[in-house]
Amino acid sequence: MPSLVDPIFPMKADIPLSASDLHSRITSALISDEAHAWQPRGPESVGLPKQMTTLEKYDVAAPFIAIPAIDENGKKLTFSEQATHWALQSLPLADDNNTWSNPTAATEQIELQYGDVLPKPNVQWQETTSDKTMSLLAFQGLGSHRLERVNDDPDAAYRVALSWRVAFPVRE
Repeated sequence: MPSLVDPIFPMKADIPLSASDLHSRITSALISDEAHAWQPRGPESVGLPKQMTTLEKYDVAAPFIAIPAIDENGKKLTFSEQATHWALQSLPLADDNNTWSNPTAATEQIELQYGDVLPKPNVQWQETTSDKTMSLLAFQGLGSHRLERVNDDPDAAYRVALSWRVAFPVRE
């Protein structure tokens, strides 16, 4: 695969993005910049809210996504940050057919692009389809907040009910 290095929004490796995928390229650069600029602060810096009020916000993808005008550190978003959000929402979003050659290649490329800012994972999921793995995800992982006891099914004691998602369209 040819390198997709762009002098304005460079990628560190041959990440399978379309050369015209400005949204992903810009977002990737912004995420990396923000992660590098972040400075850890102690819990004493959080403080308690001084008043209950409606958050000032602006639409990014109305009516589905709005972001607060003031971030969690009390910093008001600048005009250029708001303009960046507006510009990103104006760029076309489309799936392309570029794929990773295998999961290891994907992990290696993500490590090359973001390895200096991503935390090291505590768990490496080597196998993701067994009953044991599904149980771990349901009881201790991603699904645990949606876990519910089942009284009307003799084959199951618990479930993570996601049938509400049937209303949303999916890709072919």
